[in-house]
Amino acid sequence: MITVLLEPLDESYRPVVDARRADDAIGVATVVRIETDVDTSVGDRAYYLPDGGFAGDADLPAQAIDELADPMATLAAIGESETLTVETDEGCIDVFVDGVRPPPELVVFGSGHDVGPVVELATRVDFRTTVVTFRGGRADDDRFPRADAVISASPRELSTLREWDAETYAVVMTHNFLDDRLALDQLLETPIEYIGLMGPEKRFEEMREDFAEEGRTVTDADLERIYTPIGLSLEGDAPYQIAFSIVAELLAVAHDRTPRHLSRRTGPIHDRTTLTEN
Repeated sequence: MITVLLEPLDESYRPVVDARRADDAIGVATVVRIETDVDTSVGDRAYYLPDGGFAGDADLPAQAIDELADPMATLAAIGESETLTVETDEGCIDVFVDGVRPPPELVVFGSGHDVGPVVELATRVDFRTTVVTFRGGRADDDRFPRADAVISASPRELSTLREWDAETYAVVMTHNFLDDRLALDQLLETPIEYIGLMGPEKRFEEMREDFAEEGRTVTDADLERIYTPIGLSLEGDAPYQIAFSIVAELLAVAHDRTPRHLSRRTGPIHDRTTLTEN
């Protein structure tokens, strides 16, 4: 059984729009059922910012606000939703809590014909995408219309190019051995947890040999973050087949999944969020 909440998209939803534009997570609590004597109405809403608590004047009863703070923080952080029943002195209310988190960011390094399909598919599954071209590669929006941003940079300056965090994913596919090696060296200086490197394993071993000659050690912790050859084993070498393989791996890593057939999975397809009760 599925319950669907339909609401008009009006000015009251502005905090969510602002949070999305600012790349901030936000929790939205909406009253969907009340008992007769509770001092609130169906549709009343409150917003929760993980770094600042409840925003503005919340329409919910004070007891409900206290009860919802922890679960709203949890759901906002992971971007999931749950309907919760909250007891107040006047009676119970059911509150739909929707966690809205900013999309993960994917930075693709390269300008070849195979970059476009990766960007297109990643965008369709809710990654915010940036294309970085090297060595005079065309950095214009028309070439990669699906990308949120297209820039040109030197592979030697990547660690300072932008702010990097664990919610950013990198795919290195320049097809230039030197550029890939320089990019990999720079990306390993960031906290990125996924660095996908296109090419066979032998190519990566040659990079490691070059690193060793330069006195650069690729540690076990580094190897945990490097995915090469990039992608899942789906076969096919056409650009979109390769892109599906890469984006499928990105999704698996982003959701902490080990890829396997759903027909061999026991239990529900989707995991349920477990909230700690006070």
